[in-house]
Amino acid sequence: MNVWKFCACKACMPFHSICAGVNCYRGLRTMTALSGRPVVGKIYSSNSQQNVAVAIAVVFFLNKIYDCVFIIGEIALYIYKGTFLPYEASDIGLEAALLALLVILDSLRFAFGAKGYLTQRLAALSLCLLLTPAVILIGIHVMIWQTYVMRIDYIFGAILVSFHALEFCLLLLASLMCMMRSTSSFDAR
Repeated sequence: MNVWKFCACKACMPFHSICAGVNCYRGLRTMTALSGRPVVGKIYSSNSQQNVAVAIAVVFFLNKIYDCVFIIGEIALYIYKGTFLPYEASDIGLEAALLALLVILDSLRFAFGAKGYLTQRLAALSLCLLLTPAVILIGIHVMIWQTYVMRIDYIFGAILVSFHALEFCLLLLASLMCMMRSTSSFDAR
């Protein structure tokens, strides 16, 4: 009986020959030559790994949306503060540079984090984990250490820090699962 395995998700279809379904988080679809009916199989070794990956995907998605809102809101607040409050040019420049650094670090974090939880690679998850405290510190700066902190700054920063703290916990859990999986597969050899 001939069995063909291919990636079932639409996103990986163009890269079918590259991923061969191995790195797809949505599962494999197996077609048998006799029946022609698809049978869905699992890639993850346990449901808990799949649940953590889904939770990370949801939190990353929501955090991407919130990051856009946060950046637009902070830019509007900097314009307001620069217009109505006595800001020095160096202070507003420093805060704008920190906002630009936040955009760069978050972009890198999202790229490494998505690659890490989709492929279950410890290196990508670790890079995402290393970048997360820097982003949390920028969120704390927005909440506490700016030249002028408004109540909306505090609210924006608190939500940002909460999202990143939740992501950090989930990524730490995913990293531990990857390490346990790699250790158990090494012991099985």
